Amino acid sequence: MIWTGSVNDEHRLGGSVGLYDTTLRDGEQTVGVVLDSGQKLEIARALDELGIDRIEAGFPRVSQDDWEAVKLIAAAGLKAEIWGFSRAVPADLEALVELGVGHSVIESPISDLKLEAIGVSREKMLGRITSAMAFAAGHGIHAAFFGVDSTRAEPDFYDQVYRSAIEAGAREVAVVDTLGIASPEAVGELVAHGGAGRPRRAGALPRP
Repeated sequence: MIWTGSVNDEHRLGGSVGLYDTTLRDGEQTVGVVLDSGQKLEIARALDELGIDRIEAGFPRVSQDDWEAVKLIAAAGLKAEIWGFSRAVPADLEALVELGVGHSVIESPISDLKLEAIGVSREKMLGRITSAMAFAAGHGIHAAFFGVDSTRAEPDFYDQVYRSAIEAGAREVAVVDTLGIASPEAVGELVAHGGAGRPRRAGALPRP
């Protein structure tokens, strides 16, 4: 232990740090990497033995292979929390319920540039987000809201989206630097910026 004096005391963070592994979804997006359901189960068991707290088993709606992998991993009796991945789309959420997945990241784009690219208005996307969080909460799913391109969202809409997601039932939120454009200080400011109704955990997930 190196004593640093009291200069850092007011910035000290409470709680604990855990490991959330996305090898089985994000990792498989690497060029040339294709895993079948049996291989994914084998990797999940290895991650569990390493003490990983949360394993993202996959995106059930993306393919039948992912569906089977999530089903196998969710039923494997691992110590880690098994997480699914979903868009704020009813069919994605219904798949999680059918598979008995109790934890899930639920994503939606929230920057104007992303919304324009898919032809969806702010209002419509906000409705999708709140409906998805309410559905998850109503079906016992511990949901983490994942605002795609958070760091390029307009500040007023960013605030509205995260506040609404929490009020609708999100248990956690993630600030997402999709294009890697934010400095650590900027991400820290976004994570700290909240208000009433902040969930138990909040974090930033930079993505390539």
